[in-house]
Amino acid sequence: MLLVVGILMGGYRNYLSYLGQSINIVEHINPHGILTIFIPTLLFESASTCDWHIFRRNLGNVMILAFPGVIIGSFLLGICLKYLLYTELDWWPCLMMGSIVSATDPVAVVALLKSLGASKKFQTIIEGESLLNDGTAMVFFILFAKLTKGESYTINGVLINLVLLIVGGPILGLIFGYIANLWLKRIINDDVLVITISFVMCYLLFFLSENLKYSVSGILALVTLGFFMSAIGRTSISHDSITQFHTV
Repeated sequence: MLLVVGILMGGYRNYLSYLGQSINIVEHINPHGILTIFIPTLLFESASTCDWHIFRRNLGNVMILAFPGVIIGSFLLGICLKYLLYTELDWWPCLMMGSIVSATDPVAVVALLKSLGASKKFQTIIEGESLLNDGTAMVFFILFAKLTKGESYTINGVLINLVLLIVGGPILGLIFGYIANLWLKRIINDDVLVITISFVMCYLLFFLSENLKYSVSGILALVTLGFFMSAIGRTSISHDSITQFHTV
């Protein structure tokens, strides 16, 4: 329904008066603005509600799917795009598109598994992989996008960039998680303050990650912060505050 309505509204925008004008405005929104608005809360909420104990036991499977799995998928998709669809393009644009397509989002699949009564372990593997694969795919997208624009890199430069993006994000997420945990421990019976601090930490972490001199992966930083709060931070927040936070 959303697909059909979107096509119709896009095609007949000139006849929709104010609604058509609003579509034209939305079409020119800065894509970085959309990421900054929606990504922090979506990723943090999903990671912080994940069952940490089940996730920890299945971390090996999740890591294989989210890192080597996404890398292999990106390169295979890039090869298919190069030889089957866009033979006139260079390798870097094809690999960049491959990294975009390889980041799957199984929200509908997880919802279906829950309704079918699938095991919690299976659900956690799929959900955990979807959280981490976004970070992996984004890291490779940034790298291939820079190479597509003509920026030259040595092998050492590529490896340093990858390490900074992949390792730097989780380290920054852990630092923010530790600070948030210390702060939340000092709050008693104030749901509004708990929610405010959580939101501020999410957005501040993502903003800093993406705008540091040596940029790190904001997505991996957010996922790390969410897992830290799921594993340790929950003990610092009352049950009522957690319920209120997820409602917001």
